[in-house]
Amino acid sequence: MSFNTNLPQSSQGNRLSQENLNQSRQNMLSSAPASNENQTPAIDQTSRFQSLQPKQPPTMPWISLNRSQLNDGTPRVDTTAPQPVWDRSRRELRLGNKLIKRFKWPAENQERVLDAFEDNGWPTHISDPLEPHDSICPKRRLHDTIKCLNRKQINGLIKFRGDGTGLGVLLQIVTEGE
Repeated sequence: MSFNTNLPQSSQGNRLSQENLNQSRQNMLSSAPASNENQTPAIDQTSRFQSLQPKQPPTMPWISLNRSQLNDGTPRVDTTAPQPVWDRSRRELRLGNKLIKRFKWPAENQERVLDAFEDNGWPTHISDPLEPHDSICPKRRLHDTIKCLNRKQINGLIKFRGDGTGLGVLLQIVTEGE
């Protein structure tokens, strides 16, 4: 498709009409509308472009993330780390080939917590597996059990913590540098 360039033009040609068009656009953008009825507001091109840009989440440099969590707070799963093993018959807790804790005497509550972790495949959180006891507060009982699990570890590579509600236990595998 070709345009005929041999059409007669005025001495001012298309240039004048282009200038008039630009002038009228500027007048529309700069003048305030007389009434808001049946008029669409002029759209600023820069604000329209900025609204199309993806919004970045606000950064909070004063908050340091726990190394065991991702940016959204979910627990980080390290697939290369060895998984703990609770050998009930030998009464030993191991992490890979390292012995963490050996029970010489019966410790029913601690063993019940380790059984729950073993049965569930060692998740980062379990609910309180201890059966209720009439004379002891369940939260206090779980707290004392967690303290005993962390006490006297041969290799302190596993840390047990309460979940803050008194109704669950958190598991954290400690890396060599922490």
